[in-house]
Amino acid sequence: MRTLLLLSVCWFLVKAQIPEIKMVTRYGLVYSGDTVVLKCGNGPSKWLFDGRHMRLETEQILILPAVSQNNSGDYQCETTAGTSDKLPITVLEYLPPAFLTVSSENPVVYKNQAVLLKLSLDEDLKDWKCYVVRKDLLYQVMIPKDKMEGRNSVDFFVESKGEHPEIAYCKHNRTRSNSVSLRSSDKEVLLEVPLVPSVLGDPVTLRCVVGGGAVIQSAVFYKNGTEIQRTNDDYYKIPAVSDKDRDSYKCQANYQYTYTNPHGALKKDVSDPQTITIRARPPTALITANNQPLECSCPDCPTNPRFNWYYRESSTAGKGFNLHTKRTNILSHYEAGEYVCRAFWNNGASGLSRPVNTSGKSVHLF
Repeated sequence: MRTLLLLSVCWFLVKAQIPEIKMVTRYGLVYSGDTVVLKCGNGPSKWLFDGRHMRLETEQILILPAVSQNNSGDYQCETTAGTSDKLPITVLEYLPPAFLTVSSENPVVYKNQAVLLKLSLDEDLKDWKCYVVRKDLLYQVMIPKDKMEGRNSVDFFVESKGEHPEIAYCKHNRTRSNSVSLRSSDKEVLLEVPLVPSVLGDPVTLRCVVGGGAVIQSAVFYKNGTEIQRTNDDYYKIPAVSDKDRDSYKCQANYQYTYTNPHGALKKDVSDPQTITIRARPPTALITANNQPLECSCPDCPTNPRFNWYYRESSTAGKGFNLHTKRTNILSHYEAGEYVCRAFWNNGASGLSRPVNTSGKSVHLF
């Protein structure tokens, strides 16, 4: 009996020392483009993916930026005490049904400044909660209930403290939004990059900015420390982003504060480096029309999705679309303006269709 008790105690002690792996970003479902943060509870460790070591360095935190289906598999951490249980991750290649976007004029801010985010859903936001992950800690963003209940969108501020990573997302049970990586710096010169993953093949613009009303006279852009453009403008354009653009970028600005002195001294500074995250193009809705009606479909989506339509007046081109009609793939009656559609299913959504311009009587497909 004493021997059995001793063996039980030894087993318990060994079990207690085995490292525990957890996902700090408590997404539930993981979507393409998410930044996933894993933590090994027993300090620095080696990381394994599908049974193979990922790298030689020992780290307590593993950051997986802009995951894709290539990141689907089993993750473990390993210390001198042993190897953790497997943590399976399956990456879904479509979009989540709720959308978190950056409403701030400047997506990259100075450290400890607030970023304005907007959560949008085509249903009631009652009981939704929003979170920020800073390094390896999860914080809930306090949003008054009366701003959520009975509404399908809400604006809220999140302070960007300069931690790495710093990720915002919103969730209700197993339904959630996309994640947004917050970027901030304590340097005078900032390099603005998209805060959500860019879609393969889409154009991307990087912008060099200086706060306080400074005028940039010239800028130099760098990729992995190598100069790629010297310009009198403040931006660098990538016509169609590809996997080879998943790199570190920074800019050097020559600038003046001319509002205080038109002949003020020319200053020069270099931004902190920023990385571009990229994701595959999700299944995308498609509008077809023979004048009337308009029909929305999504050949690459799961079977039997529902469809929502969105509208904006032609005079407001460049602004967002507003929800027009829900749960139908046919739009029989429409006004002059632009329409797009999107497919939805239980845990996902398609990309928006290309816009259709209508005059009220005729239709023009872009």
